[in-house]
Amino acid sequence: MATDTPTISATNMDLRFATAGGSLSVVSGNIELLAGPPTQIEMVDQPPSSTPNGATFSAKVRVRDQSANTVPGIPVTVAIDSGAPALGGTTSVTTAADGTATFNSLLITGVTGTRKLRFTATGGSNPSVVSAPVDVTAGVPANLTVQTQPPAQVPNATFFGASVSVTDQSGNPVPNTSVTTTIASGAGQLTGTTVKTTNTSGIATFDSLMIVGSTGNRTLRFTATGGSAPQAVSTTVNVVPGSPKQIVIDSQPPAVVQNGVPFRAWARLADTSGNLTAQQGVAITASIASGAGTLAGNTVVATDASGIAKFDSLVIVGTTGTRTLSFSSTGLTPAVSQSVSVQAGPPRQIAITTPPPATVASGATFTVTVQVSDTTGNPVSGVAVQAAIASGAGTLGGTTSVTTGPTGSATFNLS
Repeated sequence: MATDTPTISATNMDLRFATAGGSLSVVSGNIELLAGPPTQIEMVDQPPSSTPNGATFSAKVRVRDQSANTVPGIPVTVAIDSGAPALGGTTSVTTAADGTATFNSLLITGVTGTRKLRFTATGGSNPSVVSAPVDVTAGVPANLTVQTQPPAQVPNATFFGASVSVTDQSGNPVPNTSVTTTIASGAGQLTGTTVKTTNTSGIATFDSLMIVGSTGNRTLRFTATGGSAPQAVSTTVNVVPGSPKQIVIDSQPPAVVQNGVPFRAWARLADTSGNLTAQQGVAITASIASGAGTLAGNTVVATDASGIAKFDSLVIVGTTGTRTLSFSSTGLTPAVSQSVSVQAGPPRQIAITTPPPATVASGATFTVTVQVSDTTGNPVSGVAVQAAIASGAGTLGGTTSVTTGPTGSATFNLS
């Protein structure tokens, strides 16, 4: 490194002319001595030993004549002496009064690698000097390309992968750059490891991405951090149903059913987001989730090719009241139905609760009460009950036809 102390490049002098012996002499007028043409150039400030591609840096040289006087007003140009391809910025600077030329905005654009710069002064012997080596590293991110596209089809909530490459303006791989991926189009949530850092080859590999949501098409957006924040959008990813994770009710049981009377309900397999999973042969069991009684009928049904289990003859047997049903299968989250109001079933029993008197006078009025109930003893209202003489002679008078009330009873005033 040359010293930054300039040599005085001009001075004043007088010339004395004298005869032999010095008896006569004369002194000239003042003569100004200026620096001569450039014959030397030296590095004052070397360029940096390392610089990113496309980034500006500085360097400084000094021009001298044959007597080491600094030479002002001399154009100095700089070019790449070794390595390729291009040197940009201000590549021509005129020396200042102290003979220095300062290059404040040089930049090297091209592939990474080692360069040297040559600084050349114009005039005289056109002296030049070569800088110390400059290692050009990758610049800031300028381009992002999807190198490995995500699969054209992925199951919902299932891991998949993709990779991208990040380069600078000259196509050099940019390492240690953070890349984030998000859903560019389509609904749902992108989970898993959504942020990756590029390796030494400028590649960011996403090996555990997961889309969670409804089925349908998505695209992914990959964005690099830094530089111009380049982005790229993937090809279309079709999200299909994932593996069965839960049971959902496809067709609810009726809000009102009769005790002992068959009804239907359908359950289906679904993935974690509720998408229908078409898997055949999975046994689903129906049972009472809340409320008393027994659930009878076809309580175990295997799913069909569409993943649906069709319970077409379920029967609740027991007292009246509210029930809910549970549909379950091993390893899957069960589903619970809406409330089912169980009402009395068809009349299946009749009993005399207030019998007639053991003796009664002919023509006298007497009272008899009967109770109508279903198969499990729930009172059945609205049933027409007829009274008649079962054995013996005579005529039965009074009210011989009565409809059961809310308690299932019918009272006859007979004679």
